[in-house]
Amino acid sequence: MTEYLSYLLVFVVGFVSAGYGVSAGGGALLTVPFLTFMGLNPVHAVATSKLGSLGLSISGLWSFSRQGHVDWRIGWWMTALMGVGSLIGTYALVSTPIAWVKQAIAVMILFVLLLFFLFPKAGLQQQKAPPNAGRFWGGLCLTFLLGILTGFYQGGAGTMAAYIMILCFGQDFLHSAGTRKLPFLIANGLSLVVLIQHQSVHFVMGLSLSAGSFVGGYVGSRWAVRKGNRWVKVLFVTVVVLSSLRMLFV
Repeated sequence: MTEYLSYLLVFVVGFVSAGYGVSAGGGALLTVPFLTFMGLNPVHAVATSKLGSLGLSISGLWSFSRQGHVDWRIGWWMTALMGVGSLIGTYALVSTPIAWVKQAIAVMILFVLLLFFLFPKAGLQQQKAPPNAGRFWGGLCLTFLLGILTGFYQGGAGTMAAYIMILCFGQDFLHSAGTRKLPFLIANGLSLVVLIQHQSVHFVMGLSLSAGSFVGGYVGSRWAVRKGNRWVKVLFVTVVVLSSLRMLFV
């Protein structure tokens, strides 16, 4: 495989993963294994995937904000907490094996998915009344823990963020997809500073992945806004189930 073809494949994988990941999450569950297949060790694959995800966050935030699907107040709260948490998780990443965490994340994701079947209207409409104090502060605590997960192992983090935003902050699927791009942009950016210092980032692959993710994120966000919350929910549930099964058995 020639070097240029390798980078083209990385671009395509970035486009595909961002196309569905911009609204449903789970993009890193495709990009990290692919980068490992391309010869990167697990830590370098996670680090390079973080660089690639910046393209998704930038284009997704830009596109969703233009359509009015970003809650900036919730977004900045999450950004502060996830930023601190991601630094903790990143330092753990460079010194701890990460294989064990995949099964735990998969079980949590599937367990919380059951709540959407118990409350089928969750995420289909933005709540006009603010969430009660218990749900709000509980969501902030979970957001901090999510930041640690984001720094440590990116796979499943977008899905968990959607759960928090819908069930704790009263967001619909489209607002959760748009708003979470802000904290993930900052959290992954801070995480990258640490990983670059540890020389864990493959820059050419990461930039190829980021370019593909930028284009895929823009296309995917436009599709999500056109289709609406019900279609995004179907895509979300499908990606969650497939991603969880992959983490459990592959």
